[in-house]
Amino acid sequence: MRSAARKLPFVMLLAMLSACGRETPAQFPAGAEAGWPTYGGAPGGGHYSAATQITRDNVHLLRQAWVYRSGDVRQARAPDLAAGDRGARASSWQLTPILVGDTLYGCTAFNKVFALDPATGVEKWRYDPGVDVDREVLVNCRGVASWQDPEPRGAACEHRILMGTLDSRLIALDARDGKPCRDFGEE
Repeated sequence: MRSAARKLPFVMLLAMLSACGRETPAQFPAGAEAGWPTYGGAPGGGHYSAATQITRDNVHLLRQAWVYRSGDVRQARAPDLAAGDRGARASSWQLTPILVGDTLYGCTAFNKVFALDPATGVEKWRYDPGVDVDREVLVNCRGVASWQDPEPRGAACEHRILMGTLDSRLIALDARDGKPCRDFGEE
């Protein structure tokens, strides 16, 4: 019995490693342009782009096109134990934005959701869910998600941007204008 227990971790590791090779890679259409519609680029999060405009031969020619500054920055604060204050870490922007159609969507460290023109960096809209960041020790946002109605009819919220907030809420916004979807949760 003891011998079998010692072998179990090795058997599990072998099973996991053999399963890694079985996954079918996501199929992406080749072309000059490609979107990034989910956090990892495609369902399954492979972090792969089929875009063909940038190659090993021309990558050195890339130049910065624009910069977007959210303005949401917090400096670290040491705890004041006598006052019952836990302190706070500095804000951290660790965002992977998504590109759906002609819009780049993301969120700030303070959980404000935004939509940008990907060619110019100009903000199309911004939504503030009202998170009290002073109550949060760690403030950051890794990204947002996109959902689109498979049968669009021109109604509000047929394309939604979703985000989980630091204060444990899930919000859904109309991708066109950043307004909350009234039919989602408690508005």
